[in-house]
Amino acid sequence: MAESDPQDRPVYRALHVDARRAGLVLLHDGSSDDVAVHHLADEFAQTGYETLALNVDCLEALERGIASLQTPVVLLALDGCAALAWRAARLGAGLAAIAIHLEAGAEVFDQQPACPVILHIAHGTAGAGEGFAKRMSDLHPDVRVHAYDAGSGFIFQDGDASRLARLRTLQVFSQAGGARGEV
Repeated sequence: MAESDPQDRPVYRALHVDARRAGLVLLHDGSSDDVAVHHLADEFAQTGYETLALNVDCLEALERGIASLQTPVVLLALDGCAALAWRAARLGAGLAAIAIHLEAGAEVFDQQPACPVILHIAHGTAGAGEGFAKRMSDLHPDVRVHAYDAGSGFIFQDGDASRLARLRTLQVFSQAGGARGEV
């Protein structure tokens, strides 16, 4: 269902008849294909999440999106939104857990998050590889860090890296209380 936010950017809400899991904000920067983002939102809705695909660039707009969902709320941030997602993680921002997809070599975040975070690092195109993942792990021992031999946007692809990242994300969300009742 298409909506709009106060910044007049498109918002896509994917609902499930029996949304018993958390509300999920799918944060993207608008550079991804809308059809692919909507498909991903629909996939998460089919697993029981009320999903809001949101294209915002400020914490206040993200917080409004979070507030529009029933708690608990989890966040999945795609490549271009890593810094905003990390800021939300650092502040808590009403989130139960956050999954961030980013490319190796992206800005390193030095402050510790206030909620569970999992990082999915694509290093296939940047060449930074395991060294970047290790650096992030060393800085944030409580953050689950996983490196994948894949390129940017690999979450949209139908491959082993994408499936593994989604499975790991769902595990973190579930462990963080990402359910409203029995699932």
